[in-house]
Amino acid sequence: MTSETRDNSDRIARIFTNLNTAWQVVGSVAAPILFTLLFILYMTDTSLIMYQWLMWLHLPVIMIHEFEEYIFPGGFKTFINKKTILANKECREDSILNEPYIFLVNPLLIWPWAILGAVFYTIPWIGFGLIIFQFVINNLQHTITFQLVSKGYNPGLGTTVFLLIPYCTVVTWYVLTHPILTTTDWVLSLLLCGVIFLTLLSITHMRMKHAATG
Repeated sequence: MTSETRDNSDRIARIFTNLNTAWQVVGSVAAPILFTLLFILYMTDTSLIMYQWLMWLHLPVIMIHEFEEYIFPGGFKTFINKKTILANKECREDSILNEPYIFLVNPLLIWPWAILGAVFYTIPWIGFGLIIFQFVINNLQHTITFQLVSKGYNPGLGTTVFLLIPYCTVVTWYVLTHPILTTTDWVLSLLLCGVIFLTLLSITHMRMKHAATG
């Protein structure tokens, strides 16, 4: 790597570090506000559409989970790169999960997905696809996959166990007990989750391969 290439790489890393700091702070401030507004809406709006309300609730739930991962106690990037089955201890700290990847997954993918799921609640497979994604990615990884190498606490485990899993379970129960999703909606939810999952898996695989070859 030339000096100019290294400087450009460092400049890009600094930009995304600042962007990630910004959205993480925004999320930590917005989450309690959104929770409060949604609670007020639940208590006062007699015409409340429960599925849409549950979809809006997903956004602050995600923000609180990200707060634990990246702010307090934080350390999720280092954990992924050094203490999981993805880890390559001989490589850089950001060899798998780096600042641009964090930005891609969270404010560019997950936040808009949650918002679109709430706005377009009449197309229920959009928002429920993210619920399935949460089960496959966050809920499974934090509680089982990460435990294969590093048993015990990992950044995000607390909110996964006490917030994400209960939330996803309630939404799934609601969908199963109410006429929300048709068979086609279930299939589309699974397909949407599968496409996103495989795309991220492909990116992760490429980064692992690059890290292994230097």
